[in-house]
Amino acid sequence: MSKKESEEGWRGILGVLANIVTILGFPFAVLGVIATVLGVIFAFPQFRASLSAKPQSSVTPSVVPAVESGLEPTLLLDEDFEDGVAEDMDFQFGNWSIVQDQDDAKNHVLEVAAGAQTPDAVFGSPNWRDYRVEYRFKYSHECGGIFLEFRRSCDPACDYYVQYIEPSDGDAGLSVVQDDGEWVNYGHKYIETEAGEWIWVGVEVLGDQISIFINGSEEFRQSPRMFNSGSLVLSTFPGCRAQFDDIRVTSLSD
Repeated sequence: MSKKESEEGWRGILGVLANIVTILGFPFAVLGVIATVLGVIFAFPQFRASLSAKPQSSVTPSVVPAVESGLEPTLLLDEDFEDGVAEDMDFQFGNWSIVQDQDDAKNHVLEVAAGAQTPDAVFGSPNWRDYRVEYRFKYSHECGGIFLEFRRSCDPACDYYVQYIEPSDGDAGLSVVQDDGEWVNYGHKYIETEAGEWIWVGVEVLGDQISIFINGSEEFRQSPRMFNSGSLVLSTFPGCRAQFDDIRVTSLSD
């Protein structure tokens, strides 16, 4: 065999081997491209964050207990006014009525148009000690304040705690009243609200500890250590027009 024929033979063998390598290497090349693309994608923080982000919930906020009582909550009151009746509630002063929600014709709400005196919607037992109360409200532009009295007892003057929101200046907080006297503040902060929008409030009182939640967020936790039991009152400042709905009270003790 001549030298030329030998070189041509080796070139043929090398060509076959190159084709084999090309065929075998193609899947690995594809995998390499995929790995490169994935590496680029995962390099972006936004993509990694989207994988770990929790889905947003559309459920109406509910109170997250500030202190666990160790007992299953017992429902004491649940009023949504859909039957046109405000059961177990006593109204004093002001013009109270159950009306259609102007933003939802299928929903009924408790409305108050306050006059010159502070209107009261009284409910619950003076023997209630540890409980969680939830409600929501919305107000008109001319409303100076909405508040909830709790652990309220009268003999004959009244002592009670007050959770309040004053839309006019954005002030919200917790106060104490003794013998129907002045409010003594135990903490307040700025809470922004809008007229005509529902605001959800939760108040939990367990032993000496009081926690207040607004729109699902705990805003206050105090221990005034003053009143042990009492009923509840929803109210507004004089001259206010407001609506209340979905009032729920659950017991946190025997």
